[in-house]
Amino acid sequence: MEFKRVHPKGTRRYYGYQKYRKDHCEECGVGEQDVDHTLPVHHIDFNKHNNELSNLRTLCFQCHMQAHGWQVREESDEAA
Repeated sequence: MEFKRVHPKGTRRYYGYQKYRKDHCEECGVGEQDVDHTLPVHHIDFNKHNNELSNLRTLCFQCHMQAHGWQVREESDEAA
């Protein structure tokens, strides 16, 4: 499955918590080298102002969407 991102690698604004970003998804293990976007840092409590290390996780796009309760549709689902 391939995702197109609004913000390709290197184009997003830098936030201080980004220094804690890892090079792999902490949920499924996919590496940043395997995707065409920078892995986002997820705020576990959904409070973007709570930048405590214990509140931050690096997730891939799919795992990040699932963490927010959004279902990522497969390409075959879109045709239906």
